[in-house]
Amino acid sequence: MLTLGNQEKRGSKLVSGKENILYILKRYLQNEKLYLKNYSKKVPAKVEILENNQLRIFLPVDYKIEGNVVLYSVVNKYIEFEFNYIKPLKIGSHLFEPSKALIATSSRKDTRYDVLDESIKVTKIQILPNADDIMYASTSGVSLDVIFNEYERRLLEFYPKVEIAVFHDNDELIKIVNQTQKMLALKDCREKIGYYPDSDELVHLGIALNDRIDRMMDSFEGQHIRSLFIYPVLFHRLDKRDVSFAYIKIWSEGELIDDESILTHLNYTAHELRNKIRQALVAVYRIEQRVIDISKGGIKLLVDSEELKDSLFVNDDLVLDLTFDFPDYDSKPIIFKSRLISSFEGKDGDRQMGIAFSGSEDKGYERLDEYLELWIERNENVESTTE
Repeated sequence: MLTLGNQEKRGSKLVSGKENILYILKRYLQNEKLYLKNYSKKVPAKVEILENNQLRIFLPVDYKIEGNVVLYSVVNKYIEFEFNYIKPLKIGSHLFEPSKALIATSSRKDTRYDVLDESIKVTKIQILPNADDIMYASTSGVSLDVIFNEYERRLLEFYPKVEIAVFHDNDELIKIVNQTQKMLALKDCREKIGYYPDSDELVHLGIALNDRIDRMMDSFEGQHIRSLFIYPVLFHRLDKRDVSFAYIKIWSEGELIDDESILTHLNYTAHELRNKIRQALVAVYRIEQRVIDISKGGIKLLVDSEELKDSLFVNDDLVLDLTFDFPDYDSKPIIFKSRLISSFEGKDGDRQMGIAFSGSEDKGYERLDEYLELWIERNENVESTTE
């Protein structure tokens, strides 16, 4: 069972006068769907506005008309239109005239609902790795060296020299790539033109090195390096920030690496490498936890699992499986990418956690809207019958 959170209880505005009601109704018919209230099925109503401020409304054959008909919408604000019955027309339609309209005075967008029972639960929580987890992955039982070595072997089938490692400051060029988060591409280290690329996606060594370019070229010659490519492996956070954590270095000591597809190849490898590490570090908990309030923007979770209390921290990136125990509603979980934004102790020692949704696949937001609208519809029906 849901109930409106105290800070979100709404008043409503009564609109009377046929012309005023029809003016509002026309706007809704252009942009929104209207549904038949007090009917067992949720189906859009077909409405035609006729002359003399009258309307033709098509009704299901099993709908019983008792003096008036009410149509409603809950897309943003709750609104309902009441029509007085006049007479039947042909082909399942009837003639009505507008009686009144009732419009909620505040928007329903992100309205918070208290969950008074255990009808909404989180059944699975995945904690996604953050930048620190990536940097210290070996302490989590995941060896980065094993993963790096696997991809080094793959690339050595195509290129003479390959190194994949976590960023460090020992090498000036690697430090520059880390700071700029751009690729260094020197097809021929002996040609200065490569130090001044015309692409914003590549490291501009003319700016980074300034008057030290000649010294760098001498260094390459002393090490017999002919071609050099350093590609940053970036960790993409849910807050859209990129964090550098590793690099792919490819070079040759004699022949030029004259491969036009190398940029595409390195980009694909970095993407695959990043996903491999991320998947290895995802922590999965299949523990049911109760949702105590919900909105279209997030939930408040009641956490009684000691394991989760020790594992969840503010700013953690999460993936949640949200399930609803609600009559006539799809039982398939809705999966949300999320962020833990608050955590505090409840009255009974349980921890309450505020979680904000940041994305969803498989029409997650649409399905959540459907669930909340279904509850709103039933709640409004209950309210109207008790008045």
